[in-house]
Amino acid sequence: INEVIELGSGKHISGTAGKYKNLYFINQATDSAFAIYALSIEEQMVKGFVELTEQQKRLEQHYSSGKLKDLLLREKGKTHVLECDKKALLPIYSGILVDLPAWEIKP
Repeated sequence: INEVIELGSGKHISGTAGKYKNLYFINQATDSAFAIYALSIEEQMVKGFVELTEQQKRLEQHYSSGKLKDLLLREKGKTHVLECDKKALLPIYSGILVDLPAWEIKP
């Protein structure tokens, strides 16, 4: 289990993390939800770290347009559980992260 915490905001995610090509995927499961987040880290810059809500909004837009139908495992109300196929998710999340601001990592 890995944890990501944004200090001062109360945002906290914990889950299983894995890397595929240039993205780190974090799968978070709770009693009532399952979410996939992605981060990209290049040199001293990270993208996607504080935009967790924005990632989910953009993922929902992809779902609404039918782009994720092959990855849908099950649907319950407004919750959509996607298959964790990193190869299939890479272009989707790469497109989501490209427009998000980058944050500098300070040692």
